[in-house]
Amino acid sequence: MRNKILYISTENLNFFYRLNKELNRLNIRFEILNLRVTNPIVPSIILTTSEEAPKFKNSSEKLRILPYHKEQNFYHYILKILAAYRVGYQDHYSELLFSIDPGTKQIGMVIFLDDFFFISHTFYDRRD
Repeated sequence: MRNKILYISTENLNFFYRLNKELNRLNIRFEILNLRVTNPIVPSIILTTSEEAPKFKNSSEKLRILPYHKEQNFYHYILKILAAYRVGYQDHYSELLFSIDPGTKQIGMVIFLDDFFFISHTFYDRRD
């Protein structure tokens, strides 16, 4: 179940702002979930806070809830979203592969998770 639809459901404006900013930066499409309608039927990932997660308790098996805890590192939460969105959510993944391109002016790095593209980054300064 790869490439599910991402939904954001939260009343926490700070969480929404940070999440919206990061997902747009990573060019990941998402929709805002309106709970007054119905829960989505298609395979979906719902991003919400840990305080708001219990309202999805009786949801379909096709829904994956990824709650964010205040004590959690936000960058780690974003990586968890990327993994669930691109590879499919799992508690444990079997393989993580790093590929580094040591260029003369820039260094490129690509990470694959379970044989699927996870994330890439270009380093412009060798100290990074």
